[in-house]
Amino acid sequence: MLHRHAGPAVAGSYTAGAVSGALVSGSALFVLSGLLAPIPDAARQVIALGLVCILLFHALGIVCLELPQRAYQIPRETFTDDPPRAAFRFAFELGTGVRTFITAVSPYALAVLLLLGLPRSLTDAALAATAAAVGYGLGRSVVVASQSMRRTVAVEHPAQWLRAADLLSLLTALAALIVL
Repeated sequence: MLHRHAGPAVAGSYTAGAVSGALVSGSALFVLSGLLAPIPDAARQVIALGLVCILLFHALGIVCLELPQRAYQIPRETFTDDPPRAAFRFAFELGTGVRTFITAVSPYALAVLLLLGLPRSLTDAALAATAAAVGYGLGRSVVVASQSMRRTVAVEHPAQWLRAADLLSLLTALAALIVL
């Protein structure tokens, strides 16, 4: 998909797929968070804060964790459809955050926030989970959307910028937990 110029139709399909996939996972985490509701707020916040700090230490290379993930690439068959449909399918699977390798730790921090940091009010929790999922999906789409606006394709992304984005996401999650 990124080996050639992504046009607006492909970029739009990709964005729609990533947001849709993230909404599926966000909904599942929202429901699971209800099962953790009996845990007192203070305990949930301490657990969430501890987990996000551990993820931050992992991202900084202070500790080495084996985080759960599916160690498979998205199948080649995903790309056999016409480009917009293939983009949607690929992005949907990527947007769920559970279909392929996860190279960053920030999606884990988002999962921690959704499981342990949602507000008590059902409406507020649903809105927060939806906003987080949409934000995650849009974030996963930035590269493809930016490629559709360029005349040339630049698939290479410097590792330091990818790491900086992951650390920024983790620090944002940490700040959200402290403020909550």
